[in-house]
This record gives sequence, structure tokens and C-alpha cells, in this order.
Amino acid sequence: MPAPEPFSQASSQRPQFPWWALAGAAVLLLFFIFSIWQSRRARSELTELQLRLNGHKTTRLNLRKELALAKRAREIVSDPVTVRFTLQAKTAPALHACWHPKLGIFIYGGNVPIPAADHTLLLWLIPKETTSSPRVASIFRPDAAGIIALVLPFPPAPINSTAALAISEESSTASRQLTSTPIWLSTVPQ
Repeated sequence: MPAPEPFSQASSQRPQFPWWALAGAAVLLLFFIFSIWQSRRARSELTELQLRLNGHKTTRLNLRKELALAKRAREIVSDPVTVRFTLQAKTAPALHACWHPKLGIFIYGGNVPIPAADHTLLLWLIPKETTSSPRVASIFRPDAAGIIALVLPFPPAPINSTAALAISEESSTASRQLTSTPIWLSTVPQ
């Protein structure tokens, strides 16, 4: 029988990890890194989807508002009580107006010159009483195609106390006083 090796030599050798344990640790490390990458990607996609969802919600709310105004315009135009008249201009196409005593005012027209970026159009209600000054009913701009479709559900003055409607182009920073000659003007038929 061979002599056993001395105890001191056996204790000086390092214990070795089995290869399967190292492979398992490497797989766990790769799985951990992959999980972090997937988590970040999923978080990024979720943020993008939330932004898109918020954009769609805003679009839906805007469409609902536009639909409500379109319905109001249809009610104003189709009611036989509505007073119809045209706002004439010297240098621009005429605009059409419909005023219902309870439903409001609807003004529409096309090929309207677009004001400068620092200017807006103001709709003025000119009262019958000469002692009163004109009142701003709305501040607006035509769309990019030069179309005006303005619905004013609650005018600041009733139709029976208004002598005329006027639309002027004013500076965006101007006060709410008529400072320029109106572009469009019409008396309000009674």
C-alpha cells in the first residue's frame, strides 16, 4: 500500500468550483443584464404610448369642441327665426352672418386675407345708443386656408340693442378699443 500523502500538501491546494456552477453564474448574470435592458425598453415604450395617448385625448377633446360648435352653427343657420345679413368689405370678400336671438351669432366666409402674425381680427358689436361705445364680441383669426367659421354662442349684447357688426384688424397687443377702420361692416336688420 502506498503511503498516504502528507496532510499539509492536500490542504495547500485550492478548492475548485465545478464548471457547471460557473456556467450557471454566467447565465444568471446574462439573464440579469437582459432583464434590465428589457425593463428599460418597456419603460421607454410605455412613456411613448402615454404621450401618444395624451395627444389623442387632446385631439378628441378638440374634435368634440369643434363638433359642438358645428352643431350650434347648424342650429343657428337652420332656424327660421335667424336674421341673415352680409358684412361687406372694400378690399376683401364679403362675409355672411346669421344671428339667432337665443342661439348666438355665426359668421362665415372664405378667401379672407390672413393678418400678420402680430395682428388678429376683432368682431365688434356697435350699439344703437350713440352714447355707448362698440364692444368686442370675439377675437379670432382665419384658418391657414383663409376660411372664417366663427360661432359666438353668447354675444355680449342682444340683437335688438345692436345697430351694426364690424370686423377690424388690430394689433394683438392693442387695447380693446376700435383703433382702425373696420374691414367688414354691416347694419343688423331688425
